[in-house]
Amino acid sequence: MWSGRILGAFILTLLSGPALAGSFGDTYWGGIDSQNVSNKDVIGSSSVFNISYVDVWRTNGGNQLHVVIHTGYAGKPGTSAALGTDYGSLFFTSVANYSPIPPSSGGQYNNDVYQKNDWTYAVSGLPGSVALYKIDAVKSDLSCSSSCGTQEYIYNGTNTHVAKSYTTMDGGKIIMSNSKGDYDSGSGGANNDIFRQGQAVQYQKGQNEAAAYTAGMSVSASNGTITYLINDQHTLGDTFAMSWAMTCANDVFQRVVSVPGPVVGAGLPGLLAVITALWAWRMRRRRETVSISAA
Repeated sequence: MWSGRILGAFILTLLSGPALAGSFGDTYWGGIDSQNVSNKDVIGSSSVFNISYVDVWRTNGGNQLHVVIHTGYAGKPGTSAALGTDYGSLFFTSVANYSPIPPSSGGQYNNDVYQKNDWTYAVSGLPGSVALYKIDAVKSDLSCSSSCGTQEYIYNGTNTHVAKSYTTMDGGKIIMSNSKGDYDSGSGGANNDIFRQGQAVQYQKGQNEAAAYTAGMSVSASNGTITYLINDQHTLGDTFAMSWAMTCANDVFQRVVSVPGPVVGAGLPGLLAVITALWAWRMRRRRETVSISAA
């Protein structure tokens, strides 16, 4: 009897207790650094734009994904410190679809810029009004030399074929890094502002596009955190690539992450596997007890 109660209490603890969080550092730089600093991750003030690390975990049987971005940028939009920039969207794609441009040296992906269809989902919006959207295939033509109608290309040094924005088949728009609407960094731009070009920073949903799943976003300036709660019903899985940046992309978090397990990391199937194993253990103990009593 007592073993059954202990098992039940343990299962209840698994279901109601806090989930394990995985922490992942910022190892990505990204290409087109018009400041021409070969060993720099953050452009501008580190106390404002630096992204330190990101925590991820799942709750509700694996159906809710939590993403917490630790950054000095939390709470800065709307203040002079943000220099006219704002929060970006949170992008996702599968590991199989994630193929950043390899670095020229080291592991910082210092040549990487956005390539069409890099990202397949995005949490779009600002605190208090966000949702998870599925990003349709990009339809913009990258073969034109200087412009494709409204798809104007950025040219600055090493940059090749990175548009200001990319329109998707359902009317959505993937917006590249900019400073107050200026997409050319440094002396080539209207504002002469220096930032990292060619990074996907915002997804703007199509006019009639419905959200794939609900989500929430909250900001704590005192804790230096930007928190997303995504009710994706485990659609994104437990291992995926993700990207987040402020709209100027002065620092970019981008990498493959894995929700820790085995219970949370495997979502509901993993939890059921653990419960099944514990139940089997209990039944085996009961049979052993019956055998001893019969003897």
